[in-house]
Amino acid sequence: MITFVECRNFLKLLMFLLIVTVSLISHVAYANDESDRWMAFNQDSYWKMSLDTQTIKYDKEQDRVTYWIKYERSVNRNGVYVPTHLNHEMIDFKNRTVTKIGESKYINGAPNAETTNFEAPEGVTFNLFPGDTLTDLVSRLCGRQPLYAKPLWKVVYTQGQLDKYSIDLNNIEVDALNHRALVYVLWGNSHNDSYICDFDKGTVSGRDAYDRYWGREEIPVPESYREAIYNEAYKQYKAQLSSEL
Repeated sequence: MITFVECRNFLKLLMFLLIVTVSLISHVAYANDESDRWMAFNQDSYWKMSLDTQTIKYDKEQDRVTYWIKYERSVNRNGVYVPTHLNHEMIDFKNRTVTKIGESKYINGAPNAETTNFEAPEGVTFNLFPGDTLTDLVSRLCGRQPLYAKPLWKVVYTQGQLDKYSIDLNNIEVDALNHRALVYVLWGNSHNDSYICDFDKGTVSGRDAYDRYWGREEIPVPESYREAIYNEAYKQYKAQLSSEL
């Protein structure tokens, strides 16, 4: 027959085991959270860029999101990456731009305090284009619809083996009232531009990732890449208008 003292000791042991189990589960969950904190979105043998998923803050009213990015470098290209700096960034979905708003550099293995006094020879605000991996990732994690549809590139102009221009057929924006179309263009494999084609004036105006304003309107030169862009934009413009009838 189990005595009262034995029963009490058994209950104490049971409570102790329960506390230990809960503690272990908490530590495992915390460890998993830490391991999942950084999501690598761009990596090669020299650089690795990761998004800090715990610092994503989305302002639904302003349609803006802020987050931190960690940059790591593998000097010997041996797969061992050492953190060099952190960027604090903001995506403005309305204006389709990303802005660097802060920076922190790693000193002796630890990041220093955030500063807004950093060198930015190419500027701090850049235009966003279809197919940007980080923008798509941040949009998904903050519960927002993607800024662009998945791009579908069509080559419209080539000159030599490397010089080619492709239009994104999935993200053409038609302005039927003003007879214009906004198209996104990939030059080569990595250079992004966007163009406004005005079909009343027969002109093209472009800008790249760094431009804050559109370039001057130009009538495309025959057999040039701009003429090819204009012609494809007009073709897609007419096709979209016909599908809406």
